[in-house]
Amino acid sequence: MRKRRQAQFRMKRSPSRGLKAAFEGESLASALQREIYPGDSRRKVKRGVDAKGVLVNGAPKLNAALKLRLADRIEVFEEAFEQDTSLQAVLFEDEHFIAYDKPVGFVCEEPLQVHRLDKETSGVYLIAKSEKALEAMTKLFKAREVHKEYRAIVRGIVIRDGGKIESYLDVSKKSPNRKIWASAPKGHYARTDWEKLATGDGCTLLKIKPKTGRTHQIRVHMSEMGHPVLGDYVYARAFPHHAVRHMLHALRLGFVHPFTGNYIEIISPCAF
Repeated sequence: MRKRRQAQFRMKRSPSRGLKAAFEGESLASALQREIYPGDSRRKVKRGVDAKGVLVNGAPKLNAALKLRLADRIEVFEEAFEQDTSLQAVLFEDEHFIAYDKPVGFVCEEPLQVHRLDKETSGVYLIAKSEKALEAMTKLFKAREVHKEYRAIVRGIVIRDGGKIESYLDVSKKSPNRKIWASAPKGHYARTDWEKLATGDGCTLLKIKPKTGRTHQIRVHMSEMGHPVLGDYVYARAFPHHAVRHMLHALRLGFVHPFTGNYIEIISPCAF
């Protein structure tokens, strides 16, 4: 039996501020702007609320227009208001591809993107520089010849050292702004391999290697395993710690370059 690793880690807690809201009937955005961010734009305040940077009575609120009550207590996680959501840091570049260190909050909608990451997921994000390059990388992804590795902090202490999750994923709920995925008999095959790295603070740090690339695959598989990704309020409701993002990071992307034949490995240092 492989020796179990029980290395401990502690969560990095965001700086927060609590305040008694004495603004009955006033909107959350208005109260925040007046009391905490008087010199900032309403747009910045709304962005911080959208990024789960505010708890009202202990629960995350995404509605900046929420009307406050006299007894409401507000906690502000300031890192959510300071996020830079632009693509800036280049991890790799040649004449065919460019890979960025995608920040939390950036929405992947580039026309020649090779793959996409969810809005709250950070890490390696690869974009082609031509249709020819895009087609070549798409073939590698379809042939499962691209090696992906993630880091995730999940809720609860995972008992096993590692494992493999296989299921068929399909849309279970659909709204104008969001699709919820789940295992379904007639869905698309999905496989996720995982390994436990560390435990602590009621959570577990995992190494995750998805062998397929289905939408929300890691998030759904972790949730259905009983250990949802910390901060993923779409697939879980309660967590031992509040996170202003999904604690999911695309750490590594490796592939044989379709034009040079060299093995390329792109790494984004993990932020947690």
